[in-house]
Amino acid sequence: DAGQPLPLMALANAPLIGLSSADPLAARLDSYLEAVEPPPRIRIAVQTYSLARAMVESGAGLAVIDPFTALGASPGTTTIRPLAPPLPITLYAVTRASEPLPHTLNDLLQIFSRRAREQLEYLSPAQP
Repeated sequence: DAGQPLPLMALANAPLIGLSSADPLAARLDSYLEAVEPPPRIRIAVQTYSLARAMVESGAGLAVIDPFTALGASPGTTTIRPLAPPLPITLYAVTRASEPLPHTLNDLLQIFSRRAREQLEYLSPAQP
């Protein structure tokens, strides 16, 4: 089932590893999961996506994490599936306010954007 979308309702009563309530994605995920009945069973919440991924690898449940952290998962012990409907994420460039932008920043952001799209395509290839 790797790469095949996981319907949101498949998370009903599932053992979900939660994310810290201070995390912006966790807040969006909470509202996204409001439609799921019965709700997923969250018995543990972690501070980082990589820790959630490690908990999945050790068999503690499933996690909803960002796609870039998911790419680091062990293919021998995990399956990566996009959620359906998708929960989009936005990436931001953060710079120091007191310094001028480097003249190479735009080129760097274009490279980063292209690589991010390639990684996302690897996880969820376009369907014919």
